[in-house]
Amino acid sequence: MFTYLSQRDPRWSNLRLGSSGLTVGRFGCLETSLCMLASYFGKIITPDMVARRTESFDGGGEYLWNYPFPFTLEKRLDYRDDKEIMKSLKDPKRGVVLQVDNGEHFVLALSKNWFGSYNCADPWTGKKCDAVKAWHNITGSRHLLLK
Repeated sequence: MFTYLSQRDPRWSNLRLGSSGLTVGRFGCLETSLCMLASYFGKIITPDMVARRTESFDGGGEYLWNYPFPFTLEKRLDYRDDKEIMKSLKDPKRGVVLQVDNGEHFVLALSKNWFGSYNCADPWTGKKCDAVKAWHNITGSRHLLLK
């Protein structure tokens, strides 16, 4: 089980990502998705904890993949590959974050659904959604492996 989180939660929405001018509330969807995945693996990490670690972001707010999450980035795909997404979803030691909305947003994939899409935990709302219905398309994925 995991905890749903929203990047717009007032506890952290106004915090900057590292030393950049970008805030968790506007641009922290990837980091919030990773925090939700961490909770699935039994580690409580909140978006404010990640945002405050300045060495985890470049000056433009790009996440550098060095926060001590309980998993590592195994693979980055900049296109939709359902076979790879399903491989990650079926393995209890893996997780997958989907890049949606023409690359503008990230959601945590939970399962494949009957509509050719994926049920996801959406960091924008902090609720479950259908990736394609809510965000129109899937344009990539980040595959994570438990350490």
